[in-house]
Amino acid sequence: MKVTNGIKIAMANKPLCYKMLFSRTIITLLAYVVCILFANIVIMDIVKSSEIKEILLLGRNLVKGFVMMEEVDNALLSEELGGHLTQVLAMLKSMSNEIILYLVLIILVIQIAKFFIGICDYVIAVNVNEHMSSMRHAEFFTTLIEHLSPAIRYAV
Repeated sequence: MKVTNGIKIAMANKPLCYKMLFSRTIITLLAYVVCILFANIVIMDIVKSSEIKEILLLGRNLVKGFVMMEEVDNALLSEELGGHLTQVLAMLKSMSNEIILYLVLIILVIQIAKFFIGICDYVIAVNVNEHMSSMRHAEFFTTLIEHLSPAIRYAV
């Protein structure tokens, strides 16, 4: 198919293009919000931990000492930072089951979003095919209901 014919078909189906863009945007935004909520739970648990607060306090004191032009004992600083990082790694290791659970949930949400986008892509393809073969202008949701079973098989 020539590019010009493809552009003509797309311009003839502007509402269909807008529905495709709208459906993809809504699905992507919902998936993004749910993923952010899941990630926020884990990140807030990590940020509010005492180990992270100790590292932030150490960094704040280091910057304060730098601004005040105080001398810093590098060996002591390295030892303190190493001890705090060891505590952070131990804390992350103790939270590993929770972190893995939320990562799996985020991956599951992304896969569900891809599933729904696949269904929308199938409906768009059927509508474009019907327009090219018989000049039919079917509604998006009508085509979705008519072709739900093959759309689900396609998306899976």
